[in-house]
Amino acid sequence: MYKITHIINTIHPEENAELYKRQSLTIESMRLAKKFCEQNISLTAVQYSKIDDGLPQEFELLPPLERSVKNFVPDTHRNLPLIQDVLSCAQENVQCDFLVYTNLDIILTPHFYSSVVYYLNQGHDALVINRQRVSQSLENIEDLPAIFAEKGMIHPGFDCFVFKRDLLEKIDMGSICLGIPFIGVGLAHWVFSLSKNPLFLPNASLTRHIGLEVMPPIDPLLYKHNQRAFNRIKKTIPWKENLHKFPYALRPFPNNLWRWGLNPSLSTRDFIEWKFWNWRRKLRFLLNQRRWNQLK
Repeated sequence: MYKITHIINTIHPEENAELYKRQSLTIESMRLAKKFCEQNISLTAVQYSKIDDGLPQEFELLPPLERSVKNFVPDTHRNLPLIQDVLSCAQENVQCDFLVYTNLDIILTPHFYSSVVYYLNQGHDALVINRQRVSQSLENIEDLPAIFAEKGMIHPGFDCFVFKRDLLEKIDMGSICLGIPFIGVGLAHWVFSLSKNPLFLPNASLTRHIGLEVMPPIDPLLYKHNQRAFNRIKKTIPWKENLHKFPYALRPFPNNLWRWGLNPSLSTRDFIEWKFWNWRRKLRFLLNQRRWNQLK
């Protein structure tokens, strides 16, 4: 039996009233999924600056985060936490076999944890699960049955991760903050690169997100910050040696290149660079092999 801990970063109502309302659906869906699963599932939350005692008793509240993106971008008015601080808090306070991280507006279907255990039993040591988008009109806890029943629309972004707790010792997300692009792609690079047998689930009916928008408006200041932060940490990630474990990489060429080009969370430039790097490596091997054969 696995011990699985699910961590989310929760917020206070004065930070973002609409997101706080969405958060209540996430929390209730986690409680329902925990009841549905017979495995050892722990629910944890971590917050910035202060403690909110309004969480259900099923949740363990970890020590509050002390930093935000304002420590790195003084001109912003938003105290968005850093994903690395969330992961470090889990590393310091949580003991488990596998860690689940989702954004706070990701709703779980009741069979989520049971399905996670199924895929882990198949030999996968990491899962990256894409959400399905559902109607904006479904926004109350009473709407959860309809949210579960609705046939969702696919979303290309990475926002749900399951991986071994041991990876926390190696993952470094730098100063990337929550709520802004590059958090998902950054964590995906680490998880796909460090895991031995990861599984990408782009269209599984396991998570939901309210709203049909794929690329919402962004905060240009924090977008640039996260982009720079991702480019810095990317230099430390062994992604090139492990790109064969990334989504679509092993599909026939150029089908894999086409799918990378369609997905805004993946870099076509990286794929082409990896392809040429791999071809050069194979060519070098073949030429060296011919050279060594001359020594017979």
